Amino acid sequence: MGSKVKEIANAIAISAVAYVALFGFHHAIFNVFDVTSRTAVFFIPAAARVFCTLIFGYWAGAGIVLGTIANSIMLADLDDQPHYIWLLAFSAGLACSLSLLLWALVSRRVSGVLAPEIDFFSITWADILGFSVLQAVLNSTLNHLLFFMVPDYQLEVSAYLFSVMFVGDLSGAFLVFIAGNLAYSLWLRVRARRG
Repeated sequence: MGSKVKEIANAIAISAVAYVALFGFHHAIFNVFDVTSRTAVFFIPAAARVFCTLIFGYWAGAGIVLGTIANSIMLADLDDQPHYIWLLAFSAGLACSLSLLLWALVSRRVSGVLAPEIDFFSITWADILGFSVLQAVLNSTLNHLLFFMVPDYQLEVSAYLFSVMFVGDLSGAFLVFIAGNLAYSLWLRVRARRG
């Protein structure tokens, strides 16, 4: 297997595993924030979508598709609406890839559109917030288009559910970023004191 193929396979696998792990963690610890099985006012798996997309590029979308299908198997959703699960998985992956495409078109921190290169050394919290907002808007919009096109899944198209999904994706991704940033700063301080 060539190095590029291996890199792509790793990006897809890591993205899928990260999404499944954060989804399981969310439902084990933070399910009090859930409105539906996939919608919450604080949705930690959104962090996997944001950060895997930033790290692995467009291939993260394929990993999120696989992770979404795996989550559906864990929730036993496949028995009821198999066609919906495939559409849901595709919409989650598409939101990741579209958000990166749009961000690459407007951000000074990204060069290239077909193979975006992110300048991680100059990226700021505002860039992460902006990308998180973009991805939350796209994910909420694509999911609501899906709810509208497949009404037999019985999830309503409403401003309330759209808002919950948007706020949940944004808070989940950005608060995990802040927590990670604080943990990293603390680790650097502890390391400096020991050294």
